[in-house]
Amino acid sequence: MIVSGSSFLFPEFYASILPTSMASYFQEMMRLSHPHEALLALLVIAFWHWYNVHLAPGRFPMQWTFLTGKITREHQIEEHFLEYLRNLVEIPEERAFMQDLLAARELDQLDSKE
Repeated sequence: MIVSGSSFLFPEFYASILPTSMASYFQEMMRLSHPHEALLALLVIAFWHWYNVHLAPGRFPMQWTFLTGKITREHQIEEHFLEYLRNLVEIPEERAFMQDLLAARELDQLDSKE
């Protein structure tokens, strides 16, 4: 993409570094390959998006955040951990939930059993 795109922007440069008989063939080859490379890049990006947003384990069939504006706690911890830590500091209900969760799993206090 870079070579073919730059050959459109700077045709004189490529004409000066290539032999005269090759310059027109090179330019024609770049005109043919550039749209195909762009289509291939678009398809790769589309498939990456589909997998990471819709098909990845834990996200199938999709995350509803874009419709509801709400995010699950697990998703926030996994992908937005610093924001979750900020919520622990700023939101008393979230802090109470985490303290209750730690107490239920008996992790609220460090015991030194040596």
